[in-house]
Amino acid sequence: MSLALKNIPAEKVRSFFLHLLFFFLPFSIAGDDFSIIGLYLTTIYLFIKKREHWQATFIQGGVLLFLSGFILSSAFSKDPLLSFSYLRNLWRLPLPFFVFFALRGTKQDSLLRLLLLSSSLVGIYAIIQHFTGIDFLRSAKLQAEYTPYFPGRWNAVGIFSHHLTYGGVCLFIFSIFTPLAFSPKLSVKSRLLYAAGASINLVALILTFGRSSWLGAGLSLAVIIAFSLNRKLLITLILIAGISVSGFWLTDNQLKQYLLTSTSIGKRFAQGLSLQANKDRLLMWKAGWQVISDNPILGLGPKMGEEIVPYYQKIAKEFNHRYQHQPSVGLHNIYIQTWIDFGILGLLGYLLWMFSVIFQSIKKIWSSGIRASQSNVLLLGLSAGLAGSMLAGFFENNFRDGEVQSIILTFMGMTLALLYPLGKPVSRPHKG
Repeated sequence: MSLALKNIPAEKVRSFFLHLLFFFLPFSIAGDDFSIIGLYLTTIYLFIKKREHWQATFIQGGVLLFLSGFILSSAFSKDPLLSFSYLRNLWRLPLPFFVFFALRGTKQDSLLRLLLLSSSLVGIYAIIQHFTGIDFLRSAKLQAEYTPYFPGRWNAVGIFSHHLTYGGVCLFIFSIFTPLAFSPKLSVKSRLLYAAGASINLVALILTFGRSSWLGAGLSLAVIIAFSLNRKLLITLILIAGISVSGFWLTDNQLKQYLLTSTSIGKRFAQGLSLQANKDRLLMWKAGWQVISDNPILGLGPKMGEEIVPYYQKIAKEFNHRYQHQPSVGLHNIYIQTWIDFGILGLLGYLLWMFSVIFQSIKKIWSSGIRASQSNVLLLGLSAGLAGSMLAGFFENNFRDGEVQSIILTFMGMTLALLYPLGKPVSRPHKG
């Protein structure tokens, strides 16, 4: 038995962990972490044996700047030891590089099919969960936290513990499957399967009641449509959509009243437009901006939630408000949170890191066309998903969520593999 294991190439073991990661992404943080550790160990082994080689990529600058912000802010925080202990929360940051190394020169079809299977099964479960409240994997206490906002309807959380976590993961999966459903490079059977997977994940996302995920999915879909349609058809579609939405909103009809007051999704949508319903989040942001005004360069350092408490107390008194969440939970805005924790350097690094992925992907798609190759179709879904996730980050700390972070970093590694096929540099637009 041991001899048989020794004869298995390390590359195949690494491929096994990579496939395991794609299978676990839609439902298990423990499975994610197990797969990531396996991916790390096998890749490090291949480096030691000189069967793997490092390749610089465009995201390195943003990652290093982000980490520099963490180091500086932690060093000058009120409790440097506590701030530096946050380092253990950053252990997944090398994941894009390790996924990239594992995917160089390999096809990604089997990974996508595995993700399609697992995400669709969880999505179906989440949809049933929304209408029935059924939840086999949670204690009664935890399940009670997801009693319905409205009678007979529950937050779809899948097999995660929070609806925003599941919404953030569905957002990426919906985004990557949608362009594949219309790819001329795939068979009709494959397109139908991806269309089914995209639809299931979109419905599950909507039923999470996560408004940030709704906005992110909307932007993602807009990006996909913008690059998939010709200019005339795109303008026509925008005009039709604008007229339809305006007409629906401005017309005081019974249908609009019914949808916004008598349906769970409608009520949740209307709640999102209410300043009073969003007062807690708005005042959290106000407190965050006051912290930044007092500490604009280095912020406070990570794990310094206690230092934010006086700001909360001052605003609570000023607006006669009782916060639903304390600073230790986060400020529900990844950009404000990153600035406070890692300073302006960390925020700039984060933005450079994320936007560089979108920019390089869009540049490649723009230079050769969406229909030029299957890799361009995948790149469109990946960049649209990241753009949607960045928009959702205005309303939640999504990148700090382990499950969402895992899928962002995994898909970022896939993007690198598509932009650097067989270790070649990023393609540049043709002149002429």
